[in-house]
Amino acid sequence: DQRKKRNSRYGLTHFADRTGEEFKQNAIDLLPDLMNENEMPPSAEIQKISITDSLDWRDKKIITDVKNQQQCGS
Repeated sequence: DQRKKRNSRYGLTHFADRTGEEFKQNAIDLLPDLMNENEMPPSAEIQKISITDSLDWRDKKIITDVKNQQQCGS
């Protein structure tokens, strides 16, 4: 059952007793660009870059050697 696998917590918060308008007034400082629900954020400009056909992460020192984790069970 998918519901048993969820990792969510539900309950009262310090926002629970606020009206929608009170919430908007306090949240406007935190999320000024998202307060107008009809306004979409501007699209990000994506730069065109050239990439290689392959990449070996070992050359970039991103991948480390295998470590002996003893009895940790992973």
